[in-house]
Amino acid sequence: MRILDRYITRSLLLSYLGALLTFISLYLIVDLFANSDEWLQAKMSLPTVLDYYLNLIPGVFILVGPVALLLATLFGLGTLCRNNELTAMQASGISLYRTLLPLLLLAFFISLFTMFINEASVPQAARRVNEIQKMRQEKHRGALVYRDIQLFGESGNIFYVKSFNKKEKVLKGIQILKYSSRGLMESRIDAKEAKWSDGRWILSNGFRQKYDERGEPSGKPEPLRELKIAETPEDFSASERKETELDFRELKKRIRTLEKGGVRPRRELVELYSKLSLPLANLIIILIGIPFALHTRRGGLIVGFGKAIGIGFTYLACFRLGQLLGRGTLPPIAGAWLANIIFATVGIILIIRVRK
Repeated sequence: MRILDRYITRSLLLSYLGALLTFISLYLIVDLFANSDEWLQAKMSLPTVLDYYLNLIPGVFILVGPVALLLATLFGLGTLCRNNELTAMQASGISLYRTLLPLLLLAFFISLFTMFINEASVPQAARRVNEIQKMRQEKHRGALVYRDIQLFGESGNIFYVKSFNKKEKVLKGIQILKYSSRGLMESRIDAKEAKWSDGRWILSNGFRQKYDERGEPSGKPEPLRELKIAETPEDFSASERKETELDFRELKKRIRTLEKGGVRPRRELVELYSKLSLPLANLIIILIGIPFALHTRRGGLIVGFGKAIGIGFTYLACFRLGQLLGRGTLPPIAGAWLANIIFATVGIILIIRVRK
């Protein structure tokens, strides 16, 4: 059996790597042609363009990896069927489920590797990709300006900032609200500008208004020259990051911060659970691919490619739908795992119904 296991695993792995390289290359080529005018108009240097596409690869790998594995399964297992190799294995007393074991183990290890890449590489790469996109769109290299920032601070402060210049470390149009545990206003700070200098925020035209136990203004606004908060410039640039740009630890930190501010972070919770559910798509989607591959008698690669694309896009559509539902009607964990539950159930039923 070890020889057969190695034979099946090697054939599937080679097909997977070939399909993965093809899908990633096609994605990058299409993106390059679609954005070529913007690259030229922004006069971006060749190293910056290469940096953009190199950092794009980890995210593309997470996206197209399951489809590549599905295509490899349909092609590799379908070839074994057409060549009657599976029939020969069964005639020698090897059950179909035992034959499929190396495929499932390979898919499991690919899922673990995908989970590692999704945590260790994708967030940092996504940040760099978005930075270069902003540089390209604004045609201004280096001076990144974040606008309309909303940040829930460590001490329960809620920040509303019109703009933050990351290079100069300057906040403009600042409003800081703090509420009590009963949801009543405790204090409000307004300032025209805040500049980070020597490890502290120096205010221009800053005022603090305090409120009493009933949430009513207490006294007149007091002038404020320094903002004593735990948040640093990095926190305000991080607040602009999308959920996909944060790793597991950073997402949990943001969730705790939002919960302290009285906000239920449904979007962030869905993304947190998705960091575990999406990499497992490699294992889940192969359960669907196996029954289709076992019934592929003709058509070869073209038919397999069509099935892989169809099943893959159906899974991704179901996954995105689950995420949307998790941000609204479903519990976040149910929304993040909805596609996996549906596809795993259907796949197991189909495999059980396949004749031995």
